[in-house]
Amino acid sequence: MIDEIVQTIDRMPRISNITLLLLDRLMDENFTVSEVAKLIEPDVSLSSRLLQTVNSPFFGLSRKITSIRLAVTFFGRLNMLSLIIMEGFKDIFYVPMRLYERRPGEFWEHSLKTALAAKALAEWLPAGVNTDVAYTAGLLHDMGKVCISKFAEENLFIQISELFSDFNLNLLEQERKYFQVDHTIVGEALADKWNLPDYVCMAVRFHHHPQMALGTFRYLSTIVYLANMMAKFSTPEALDDSILDQMNSIVASVFLKKDFPFEKILLKFEEEFKKTRKRLQVAI
Repeated sequence: MIDEIVQTIDRMPRISNITLLLLDRLMDENFTVSEVAKLIEPDVSLSSRLLQTVNSPFFGLSRKITSIRLAVTFFGRLNMLSLIIMEGFKDIFYVPMRLYERRPGEFWEHSLKTALAAKALAEWLPAGVNTDVAYTAGLLHDMGKVCISKFAEENLFIQISELFSDFNLNLLEQERKYFQVDHTIVGEALADKWNLPDYVCMAVRFHHHPQMALGTFRYLSTIVYLANMMAKFSTPEALDDSILDQMNSIVASVFLKKDFPFEKILLKFEEEFKKTRKRLQVAI
């Protein structure tokens, strides 16, 4: 079955060079508006999405923006990252995923929450992880699920209603039970196929087991792991003492920091999620 899933990866669409170049520039703190604008301008689809969004009532601008350069300036780097990933990876985020989603759009919302949580964590933790890199890795961390879900739905002999019914096993164990591979391995293969940076590939691969990441890759992988946990629970009330103890233990061992204010960060990123989701709805 692993071979068949690998073939599913091979059939996934390629990510354009423009998308990869834009991600590279926007994740660099020294990027300039003019170089980003020059990359966007030849792409009709991305240009129209950007202008449509920046001219939406949400931004409340007093005049219509027709210049890509001005649009990039008003939009800001974080919004640009979201828009570029949404447009460049639209075949990932906008496909039905009955295997993992309880309702349409759940996968995208979880990815966005994880991205914003990863950014907030990168701002607080003393690891020198670029906040935009953390955001991008958080947004793409679960993309291996798309391949597995696609494979499951293409093969009618797999009864989706019967999958993941063993509550004694966690998600990765259930994936391995039915598919002989899990979404972290498939996600890394997909990230590698798209020539994404090594640190993003490693964060995708180890976002459930960051202790297995080597060297400096462990910092980003741990941030995405923690962000994924925070996105799942979403509110301070949902974080019981055992989960908080587990997260604090990881922070202490990797970042040498104690009593990390997860509740405070949860409130901050949940508020940011609501604003970002509303801001980007025009582009969806």
